[in-house]
Amino acid sequence: MQDELGDRDDVQILAFNTGDDTSDVVETYFEKEGFTFDAVMDVDGKARANARSLGLAASPTNIVVDQDGRVMYASVGFDEAQVRTYLGL
Repeated sequence: MQDELGDRDDVQILAFNTGDDTSDVVETYFEKEGFTFDAVMDVDGKARANARSLGLAASPTNIVVDQDGRVMYASVGFDEAQVRTYLGL
């Protein structure tokens, strides 16, 4: 989806790394998987706090947030069809 939507200014795809991985570990994983979206790293527990504030309890969790910051859709696991529906694709 990043390849398809990455040029749009109204969509941003983020990964929250809430573990103790170093940036090198995450970068290597992203390169291996071919991910081109940004990862929010856990610096001093901030990513964990941000993840909790979004209700992230499991991984992967998908959340679609509108431009006003309202959560429009959230699910555990990846359901591309549902995410596409909420993005209007």
